[in-house]
Amino acid sequence: MSLTDDAYKALVEVLGEDFITDDLAVTQAYSRCFLSTASRPPKCVALPARVEEIQEIFRLANRFDFKVIPTGSHLQRTCEPYLKTYDYLTIDPKRMDGIQVYPDDMYAVVEPYTTFARLQVEAMKHGLTCYIPTGGAQTSVVANLVYQGFNI
Repeated sequence: MSLTDDAYKALVEVLGEDFITDDLAVTQAYSRCFLSTASRPPKCVALPARVEEIQEIFRLANRFDFKVIPTGSHLQRTCEPYLKTYDYLTIDPKRMDGIQVYPDDMYAVVEPYTTFARLQVEAMKHGLTCYIPTGGAQTSVVANLVYQGFNI
């Protein structure tokens, strides 16, 4: 298992140079959360914008045999990988924050990095509202509901 130069070049072809990095300052930042600095930094960080890019990252991971860890805000220690290797890629979905509101049916479809604040803004445009969890309006809708579902 190794994230080789060839694998990195293939990832650049998929994401573009601006949305993948192996810069030490960036990778170090992805190895921390507010509770700890003890985890191992990734070899590189990818910022996909579409599901198809994530699918291609995983195809490349299978082809080049490297590990992939999806991540979120790193607010809690549960976001950190417990690996014995530094040779992995982290996917950060921060560019995936789309929202589609269906006012007649009173629901919305959101991407992984959509916050409750953004969802509330879009809902209010249609005369709707949503709850804001105790974690705050800056929290991800998907992460909050999947992790513990505070204030459902």
